[in-house]
Amino acid sequence: MKKIIFDEGYKEYQVGESADRIIRLRPDPNMLRRFEETYAKLDSIGEKLKTAQAEDMPAIDAQVREMLNEAFGCDICTPAFGDASVFTPVGDGEKMLMEAFFEAFLPVLKEDITDITKTPAIRPEVAKYTEKPAEMPSLDTLTADQKQALIALLSQ
Repeated sequence: MKKIIFDEGYKEYQVGESADRIIRLRPDPNMLRRFEETYAKLDSIGEKLKTAQAEDMPAIDAQVREMLNEAFGCDICTPAFGDASVFTPVGDGEKMLMEAFFEAFLPVLKEDITDITKTPAIRPEVAKYTEKPAEMPSLDTLTADQKQALIALLSQ
């Protein structure tokens, strides 16, 4: 088997001070859209939370983790939240752990996505392949002899 190695665009983000809490993902332009769609779905989870009993919380937490991991295409929840519930109150109790994390993470991620979506400079050795091809002449303007010459050339 042959191995192909190339820059796949993965970025690593360390959560907190622990070198063991690393999120490794490939930022792509669609990632923020997927996250926004997921975040909109979380509104329905918020409704569940209003009537949820303590015994319902682990299942709801697992559902949210699955949705977030799917939106980002990798496990971001384990390094971000560890074993704690995404609903754990933090700070003054006004925010959940999930909210505090995304307030810190999204600006950094948006910056990386903006960087990757900038049009890169085309290297000289590649430029010749990206140049606009010459326009095809209109066949209506060719004489009968020129058309015969063109057909002969294309038949070779």
